[in-house]
Amino acid sequence: MSNGCENVSFAYLRYYSHMIKCQGNSSLLEISEKEQLRVSLVYNVTSGTVQTSPNLLQIRHAGKGVIHNLGDGEKNRKFTVCSSVPVHGGRDMFKQFVEWVEINALFGAEKFVVYNHSASWEAYSPYISYLVESGKMEVIQWPLESIGIRDPVEDVYYYSQMLSMNDCLYRSMDSTTYVTFLDLDEILVPRREATWSEMLLAVKGRCAGAREYHALNVFFLMNSTNDKAASEDPEILDYDVRALLKTERDTRIYPEFFRSKYFVEPEFVDVAEMHQVLFYYGEPEPYELNSRACILPKESAFLHHYREWKKYSETTVDRFLHKHRQAILERLGQVRKKVKAL
Repeated sequence: MSNGCENVSFAYLRYYSHMIKCQGNSSLLEISEKEQLRVSLVYNVTSGTVQTSPNLLQIRHAGKGVIHNLGDGEKNRKFTVCSSVPVHGGRDMFKQFVEWVEINALFGAEKFVVYNHSASWEAYSPYISYLVESGKMEVIQWPLESIGIRDPVEDVYYYSQMLSMNDCLYRSMDSTTYVTFLDLDEILVPRREATWSEMLLAVKGRCAGAREYHALNVFFLMNSTNDKAASEDPEILDYDVRALLKTERDTRIYPEFFRSKYFVEPEFVDVAEMHQVLFYYGEPEPYELNSRACILPKESAFLHHYREWKKYSETTVDRFLHKHRQAILERLGQVRKKVKAL
């Protein structure tokens, strides 16, 4: 593209997701919030023919800009969680959503950026309003059908998740030290240290130069029977805490970059993918795997992934999260008390 712009395409199916990046200049940072800066797009319809889009796209927060500070800027928070798949589903998903937020927050998440495709907002609204008002959540509406996409899974690759992930990366770049991309059935669990901060601090020495920190994936079987002790615990049953009820997991530990999820310092990233960084800022080619990736040892962390799963290998009972039973139930109790939910 001309005028210093670059088109990054996440092309899989009928529709492509595009991220258009243009080099700005210092004058953009002087634009006030009340002023509206817009750009028009031009595209090739046929070879040699150029048309101008009738739609002008407004640049939001132009006065703030997106700056790659490369470690020099101060951040408002340490950890931001981006929902790696836009939220969808009805009231039956609400308890899972609350559990996802509260347990990840227990370990260190300070803000959640959630993309709403088709969640039943009547069920979610009181809880989400509480989080938004307290500055702990930002909700981005993601109604793909409104732009003509009939099937958000088959037409554009799973709710255009690659685009929402990178949108979240850039929204968070100037305000957070680390970003992680988690689905609603994933909890990133520190297993040796108590928090994400302590976990990353513990590996800094052996991971000098790392920019991304990967937790290996293990599957907890949602189609297994409930944990015997948890199924006799009235509080766990009352809140229906799947992370405490489902303790049977596959013994297979998936390798890095294959189902693993990661923390990354966003200001160094140009383009992120689901399980790894694709491009780092200022580098035209994809980086070599492992060159900036620190693989968290299994003693340090696992990505707990809760889904119905075929038993491809032996299974084991893993009750690690019961160590945090009381803290989890207290957080869920606070949600019920404050927002009359659950």
